[in-house]
Amino acid sequence: SPPPDSLEKAIERLASASAVCQLLNIEISSKALHYRDGVLSARPIIASLLSEHSLAYLLGSRLFIDSGQHQVKLYPDELLPFLAARRLASLVKSPEDARRLLANFTWRSTTGECGVYRPLLALAGWLAVFCTHCRRELLVIEPQAVAFFGDLRNPHLPLTEASDALERTIKRLVEEGDSLGRSYYTLTAENYWQAAKPGIESILVALFEKYGSDWHAKDALLNIAGHARLDVFRDTVLDSHGRDYGKLLDDQLDMGYILALGRRDDLLALGAALRDRPEIPESRVARLLAELAWKALDARAISEITAAQFRRGRGGFTTNWVLTRSV
Repeated sequence: SPPPDSLEKAIERLASASAVCQLLNIEISSKALHYRDGVLSARPIIASLLSEHSLAYLLGSRLFIDSGQHQVKLYPDELLPFLAARRLASLVKSPEDARRLLANFTWRSTTGECGVYRPLLALAGWLAVFCTHCRRELLVIEPQAVAFFGDLRNPHLPLTEASDALERTIKRLVEEGDSLGRSYYTLTAENYWQAAKPGIESILVALFEKYGSDWHAKDALLNIAGHARLDVFRDTVLDSHGRDYGKLLDDQLDMGYILALGRRDDLLALGAALRDRPEIPESRVARLLAELAWKALDARAISEITAAQFRRGRGGFTTNWVLTRSV
């Protein structure tokens, strides 16, 4: 087998070319010495690193899956921006290098707005982790890439810069109408969890006090705290509903945060409120059943709540789905 160092360099080269060119499929045919539209040819990129046998070994490994005739792609998908950023970060030795590199991934409008092209947000996020020079540029150009698409919990990333990234991101959501993921990425639980760097709680509270009246800012902040199980907003959220869990059921965002915290007293109170509020939307009933079953609701309570939904003439599709798959 080829030396591990050569394999690592080859993988990172392929990943960086695939990510930057936005060509996910990689040609592995021995005859593919030329470029074809829509396909990345592996041989011209890594021929200097690996022999024909080693290339076949690499592209046949578990890091790749078949994606077409004589074609593969990196798997899982999350590996692509991570490995690409490692390769590109190794080429940056100065702030000027960072500016020149990022100029290929960013846009600027005549009115002053700027950002990273949305398909490259994940790549930019990992660049912010691996390269200090890139991170300092991205804090100004595209703070959400730093805050949500890399790893704020990385011990080499200072708390001050993590806080700055989060502050700038939330400010853009409110004042510039920005959106997380730019309708290209849907943020996952991991995106939100990693943004809750230990020590950032005071920044979360300050941002909530300043921007909590904006739905998009509130959604982002509650998701960060909820996925990290931080109860920093619990009292504020409950107080906004007069500590009435029945009223809490009317606010899906607040209810989701309280559910995410997983406190037994909250779950029991939500279960009691659900039994008293059969008229809330069925989708919300189904979500509560999935979260509260066997924790705050026993078999009898589950059956009574389900029966109440059918008595109200509802189709019961989401309720049935939850009962047969989650409960």
